[in-house]
Amino acid sequence: MLAGSAWAADRAADQDVLVYRIDSVSASVEHNRLVVHARGAVKSGGWTAPRLRIESVGTPQDRTLVIGFMAVPPPRGSAVIQALLPVAADLATRLRRPPAGAVRVVSETNDVTTQILP
Repeated sequence: MLAGSAWAADRAADQDVLVYRIDSVSASVEHNRLVVHARGAVKSGGWTAPRLRIESVGTPQDRTLVIGFMAVPPPRGSAVIQALLPVAADLATRLRRPPAGAVRVVSETNDVTTQILP
């Protein structure tokens, strides 16, 4: 049996989906870690646990790290506000070898690619 936040994290991993859109992405290297910040929007209220999930590592030629911008939608049938609402998430992960040169963050309706700043 999982306790508290471990249960919530496990639940989020099973039910998260791509957020509606991405508005901005930044990526930099801080203290030998890749740090990615993303801002976007979801289609309604009630979304929880926004996060960035590494989907794939590009080939050595393109060196682009693909990341999904995910969140857990509200339960079916729940009463929520029907409006675009802001959402943000951060990811800090170890640098990969060979290091990626760019990060592409993907949502339901768009994707944003940015260079990784040293």
